[in-house]
Amino acid sequence: MMRSIAKAGTVKRVVLTSSAAGVYIRPELQGDGHVLDEGSWSDVEHLRAEKPPTWGYCVSKVLLEKAAYRFAAEHGISLVTVCPVSTVGAAPAPIVSTSVPACLSFLSGDEAGLGALKGIEKTSGSVQLVHVDDLCRAELFVAEEDAAAGRYICCAVNTTVVELARFLARTYPQYSVKTNL
Repeated sequence: MMRSIAKAGTVKRVVLTSSAAGVYIRPELQGDGHVLDEGSWSDVEHLRAEKPPTWGYCVSKVLLEKAAYRFAAEHGISLVTVCPVSTVGAAPAPIVSTSVPACLSFLSGDEAGLGALKGIEKTSGSVQLVHVDDLCRAELFVAEEDAAAGRYICCAVNTTVVELARFLARTYPQYSVKTNL
């Protein structure tokens, strides 16, 4: 796609949707008090050596973003990246294999999905969420804002698995969400 954009010469800006998975997996982040920003990158060498769950996805996000930025710089393309955290809200398709099943695990009882959320919390200290509508608004904003540049982490809330379970249990009592996690 980027080659076609460079060849056409008519595209003003490319907005790449990546993932916070390319931002927060770093060995020095174990524990509290670490701040991440748009300059933070997941540690590819650490991921390849340790191979935690979803390590390949995280590595692919880092490598893809960095390659896209190199290509954009070489060809004078304005590239802005949005790195959303776990995205919640109406699923865009009837079959999904992203953060949607993990977030629905409280309602579905899917232990693997709940395990994924617990893994995120263990690795980063919290479960980070953004609503799909907010993500879309963020992408439109960076596409239209002349001053937008670089990477943007898109996150609305940091919570815990237990806090999220309690919220869902209060909001949707008909689903009998377990809160003794």
